[in-house]
Amino acid sequence: VLYGDVSGGCSAVDFNGFPVGDIALLTRGGCEFWIKLQNAQAAGASGVLVANHSQGILNGNLVGHSFNIPGLIITKDIGDVFSLLTPRITLQTQTLQPLTQSEPQ
Repeated sequence: VLYGDVSGGCSAVDFNGFPVGDIALLTRGGCEFWIKLQNAQAAGASGVLVANHSQGILNGNLVGHSFNIPGLIITKDIGDVFSLLTPRITLQTQTLQPLTQSEPQ
């Protein structure tokens, strides 16, 4: 969990000591979304949640980049709630349909 620091996740050293298999909770900003995912994946994260740093809709994409872990953008409000439940929460996920990479509409 590097939540609250917009540059958190932008550097591989941000993940020193990160528990392998955990989901990273990050805040939007400081670098491109794909960099945060790349660093989290290299650290052994099983997924990444990037919370918007302000209210409103955020559109991001990973076009041109491939990852073996899921990355989701969540609202600031949801990020704030999850951050209160740390250092560790359990999320149950289910893949309803395989995702494919496509160009933004």
